[in-house]
Amino acid sequence: MLKYEMFILSACEQTMLENYLKRYEISNYFKKVYGIDNHLAAGKFDAAKNLFNEIGNNNAVLIGDSVHDKEIADKFNVKCILVSWGHEDLYRLKKANDIVCKTVDELFDYLKKGI
Repeated sequence: MLKYEMFILSACEQTMLENYLKRYEISNYFKKVYGIDNHLAAGKFDAAKNLFNEIGNNNAVLIGDSVHDKEIADKFNVKCILVSWGHEDLYRLKKANDIVCKTVDELFDYLKKGI
């Protein structure tokens, strides 16, 4: 079993994000969630700034599904794992980042190793 404090950083509007987590009954898995304050997916850098100001970035790993997530990780000097089952295709993600997982098992393997 992995023992991490988990947070969500999303381009989803904050209230909508919280409602999704409640709907799927997974809110309790996350220490805190950081969404944005609009419906235009603008402001994810600001949400990331709030997150990393609060928790620091020493042992942080950003798991994302877009090149933009890699850009955020680079800006805040945190490790990044991209997953290919989200917003962008595998080819594009591999051009942006060294680690791209195609399965949840592969993601867990990287997390167990402590990339």
